[in-house]
Amino acid sequence: MSVPALLDGTSQSQANKVFEIDEELGLSENISALRFDITASNIEWKNGACVQLENHLRRKLLSLACRKHAFELLEDDRNYIREFCLRRIMAARARKSIALRKFTIPDFNFEAEHYHELIDWQNWEKTEPPLTMGISDEALKQMVVDGEPVEVFDSQN
Repeated sequence: MSVPALLDGTSQSQANKVFEIDEELGLSENISALRFDITASNIEWKNGACVQLENHLRRKLLSLACRKHAFELLEDDRNYIREFCLRRIMAARARKSIALRKFTIPDFNFEAEHYHELIDWQNWEKTEPPLTMGISDEALKQMVVDGEPVEVFDSQN
């Protein structure tokens, strides 16, 4: 397998490339899940790449949205989004949740106008994203102020 080049980042280009690879390799019968980031080109409810792939295959697929996108929230251009993300991470740290948890697919708000509105976090157990567990409180706070990724990972919070 390889990572094919796309002409652009639109959902149509992404879906078309997957259709092309599927036709070339005959993978349709073996595809049961989608692993994707939560950008609009993937999850837009009418024309997102995920919807197009499900329509192409004529069946629903398990959606595995990537949790690493807490970093995207921490680097968002809007300060209030970075602060929102920091508050959620700090609240999860304060709970000292267990290391293992049952995977549950949350309900999505398909009427959301921004990606941070996709999930109603009030109704879900809050756990810290694994990728932020090695970042100190101070480094996370600095990341919110700067809007830039941290370079120092600390195994002790």
